[in-house]
Parts: sequence; structure tokens; C-alpha cells
Amino acid sequence: MMLLLKKTYSAYLASLSWSLSKIPSGLVIKCSGYSQHLTSFAIDIVKEFFCKESSFITEKSVQTNKDRMIRYYESYLKSKRADSYASYYTSLLMSSRGFGVEDSLSLTKNLSLESIQKHHQRLTTFQAAKVECLVSGNLSRRDAESFFLQTQSIINKATSRSEGNGIKNGNVDNLHTWIPGPFERALRQGEDVHLHFQSQNSEEQNGAVRMTFQSQTPGFKGCHDMSSANESMVQTAALRVLCHILKEPLFNQLRTKEQLGYVVSSGYYIDYSFQSWSSCQANRAVASAITPINSVVINVLSKKVPPPVITRRIDDFLDSFRQKLIEMNEEEIQSHTNSLSKKLLKPIQKLHTEVDDHFSNIRRYSPECIDCDIPLIWNRNEQLAKAIEGLSRSELLHAFDAVIAGKKRSRVVSHVYGNKFNFQSTNSIQKNSNEGKVGRKICHIQSISEIFQKR
Repeated sequence: MMLLLKKTYSAYLASLSWSLSKIPSGLVIKCSGYSQHLTSFAIDIVKEFFCKESSFITEKSVQTNKDRMIRYYESYLKSKRADSYASYYTSLLMSSRGFGVEDSLSLTKNLSLESIQKHHQRLTTFQAAKVECLVSGNLSRRDAESFFLQTQSIINKATSRSEGNGIKNGNVDNLHTWIPGPFERALRQGEDVHLHFQSQNSEEQNGAVRMTFQSQTPGFKGCHDMSSANESMVQTAALRVLCHILKEPLFNQLRTKEQLGYVVSSGYYIDYSFQSWSSCQANRAVASAITPINSVVINVLSKKVPPPVITRRIDDFLDSFRQKLIEMNEEEIQSHTNSLSKKLLKPIQKLHTEVDDHFSNIRRYSPECIDCDIPLIWNRNEQLAKAIEGLSRSELLHAFDAVIAGKKRSRVVSHVYGNKFNFQSTNSIQKNSNEGKVGRKICHIQSISEIFQKR
């Protein structure tokens, strides 16, 4: 990649730029700039990447990037803050695939020039490869169509070099649509998983807790008829508003009054899960769809009290927060809904952000739209903003009870212990937890192998 950057330096001076990145479902080449030569420039980049000789892959470039990635993985294991590790262990549990930083480090150490060249050959000659192209900005439809056809021709020429490598063209139509991943693992209703790990940074004094409440109701994907508001839309809107309301009192109680630590934060998160069903099309057996998953996340970083105590303090705060919702006046609720609605309706300022949003929408939802012959929804934020404006107090309380406070809630609590705190055994953790108080069975996990078994 560094050699390609050197070759395209003159284009950079002419305000043209490009990047090559990896996503779980393939590779993405992005080209942008304020120039009439943008499409020609992009075609040159595609040609260079799909060139049989792969002259940009050299011993020096492989070793340089290999050393950089090794340093990154090794530093990740040794120098991060406790709250970063708490997030990492939660992600490791909830992800549908992947085996962690240690596995990535081991794989990186075994890379060689030959293995990279072979992998590049497999990628560029894979006969089942599909081209997805989004052109946006000051380009005509003719330019966009011409660019797509030229790109497709380059890739088809490259895949024709295949000698038994990959899937034969005759079988391509039998493949299921590839959906981008990895995906968030959906917890079972009422599942309460607590992770406990010692910080791998020997100099880290702080402990950390990352508490994730996952909704059991599918997130809002947009609807074609706003008159039929569904539970998905109402709960997604309510959770966004709850996080907006929660942020300040949570900080004031745990950070300012109790002084637990210098990092106290909360927020709304959205991830995606995947499901299959019988296709609407006669020539396909299976269709696939993406399901949004809503989560409420609370983070605390502290060297004042050990992580299990932080968890109890958060639980105590949430117990009292429901009463605050009941007593909150209508004007205050409306100020939160109005503020969040305006934020969702704020125009996107940068073209590349808009392009990324559109491309993500296409990649996530187009397979099921094509299969069921329905249009993509482009005004999801506008629909959600309208739902937020119409929320009632009872709908906020219902979402709070369903996702955060109810007996059927689903959550993951990640505890990371700095060197100031002794890592506790499972028996000690259970004695100091709220398990008996809330009447729930908590699953305690203390090793990477247990995470994979649970996953």
C-alpha cells in the first residue's frame, strides 16, 4: 500500500485521495477529491490492485506493516486503560466471531511475503466476487455507470485468471447473499453475565466497569407506513431519550457526589444481528436480513473502590432513577425529546460521512429489500425524530422496565481490576454482588476460554 501511495503522490497534490480498507465481508476502495479526473484516478487504483504481478507487495512493505501491527497488538495487551479492557472483553463475548487480540498477534507473527502474495491472488481471482459501487457528489449518472462497468470489467478479467481457485462461475448463482458482519450476539431474555479480568497493564491502578443492557425487542429499521407505529420504533425512540436524560444525573451522582472515579459516562449503542428465513423468490431457498439491536451502556473508571462495588453503586442509582422519571415534570421531558429530535434532523455536513451512511444502509438492508421487492428506506432518522417527539412518560417507563430495571432484562457487566485491587474468586464475587437482592442467577466468567464456551 505504501508503494501505491508513492505512485499516487502527484494525484494527492491535485486534491485526489484514496484508501484501501478491510471490512468483514470484503475490501473497500475509496477515492475522493475535487477533480474532473476522479473516475480515471479511481480506475487506475482498481487496476493496480487487481494487477496479476502485485508489484506493490514487496518484502520491505510486508515487513514494515507486519512490525507495525505486532507493535499495535502487543501494546494493546500491555498499555491500555482498564475501561478499554472492559470494552474489549464485552466485545469479545458479544461478537459472532473472532478470537481476540492474542490470536491476531499470533497470526500476524506468522505472516510472510509468500503468504500475503498468495492471499492477494486468492482475493483478486475469486470468481464469486461481486462488485458493489456507490458514486456520490458532483458526477453525472453517465459517469457513474461508466465507472461501474469499467470496474466490473477489470475484476472479471482478473477472476478469469483463476485456475480452480475459488468457486466456479456456474455455481455463483447458488450462493446465498453475503451479509456484512461480524454480528452482535443476542442475549437470552433475563441473561445476566458478569466478566472478571485482571488488567494486563501492570501499571494500571484503576478498576473499571462496563455495564451493557441489551434490548430483547428488535431495533427500528424504518417503516413504509408511519401510521402503523410499531413496538420497535417506540422502544428505540424511548431508549434514545432515556440515555439523553440519564447522562447528567448519573454523572452528578457517581462522579460528583460519590466521587467514584474521573470517568463516568453512559450512552445509547446500536449493533446488528443476522437471521435467515424462507425466501420470497422461487429461485432462492433462503433470504437473509439484518436486525438492529439496541443497548444502553454505562462506563465507570475508578481507583477508589473495586469493580464489584461500582456495579452495586450503579444498580442502586438505577433503582432510584425510575422514581425520578415518575416525578419529572412534562416540560423537562419535552426539552429532552425536542433536543434529541433536532439533533437527529441536523443535516450531515461532510460528503464522505453522507456516503458512508448511504453505503451502510445499502449493504445492511438491500438483500431483504430485493428479495421481498420493497424499496430501501432513506428517511429513518426523520421517522425516528417524529416518534421521539410523540413519546409519553408511560412509554419511557415501559422501555426502562423492559431493558434496564425489569426481572427479564438482559445485560453484560465487564469488570477489570487494576493493580490496586485484588482479583476476587467467584465465591467472593458472589458474596459481594447484588445477586440475592435482585433475585437473579448471575453467570460469572473469569477466563478467555470461558468466554468462548459461553459464546
